[in-house]
Amino acid sequence: MVSEVDPSLYIYRNEVKGEFLYLICYVDDCLHIYHNPNYDMKILNSHYRLKDGIETPTRYLGANIDQVQLPDGSVAWSMKCEDYLRGAIKNTNSLLNEEG
Repeated sequence: MVSEVDPSLYIYRNEVKGEFLYLICYVDDCLHIYHNPNYDMKILNSHYRLKDGIETPTRYLGANIDQVQLPDGSVAWSMKCEDYLRGAIKNTNSLLNEEG
């Protein structure tokens, strides 16, 4: 099912296992969140060349991502925007300097 909020987000729920699979694709960035994403990523890789191959992600759309352990012991993904913001500020400053 494609998300009604964001058409670049595909959500699949395995009714038997009660698990969710998330696949987010934006232009040429693809992020797959699932406990075992290799099966689906290998299918994608058979149709499209995955530049970075199949690996645990560390960046998505210019932001750093990582798994974190929550206080209740569960694991979740987090996204940090420091690098993205640094790049945006640097680009803005360069454009402003060019314009004088």
